[in-house]
Amino acid sequence: MVFLSTHACLQATSMEYAKKAGVVDEEIEDALHLIVRTAERSVKMKKELKQTIRYIVSTLRDPIVKLHVSRDSKTDEISKLEKQVYDLKNILCIKIYIIHYTILIFF
Repeated sequence: MVFLSTHACLQATSMEYAKKAGVVDEEIEDALHLIVRTAERSVKMKKELKQTIRYIVSTLRDPIVKLHVSRDSKTDEISKLEKQVYDLKNILCIKIYIIHYTILIFF
């Protein structure tokens, strides 16, 4: 159909967004892990400060996970809506073709 390439393009865009978001997730997790690892390795850092750093990193991870889940659900919803648009465009295209063909037969 006419709209197949548009749908494929939209789907590719959604997949690229999801991949980029996954890379960002990994980078954030790596940075948080590096903070904790650096604090753990520090000999001169007080135990209380190390615990505070672990607590802060843990506190940061919670909203990051929530954002990740929210983003995934929105990406899924966008994919469903893109498919609905694709299907409706194909139905419209078929109806236009039928109308056009019917007009040609009668005239």
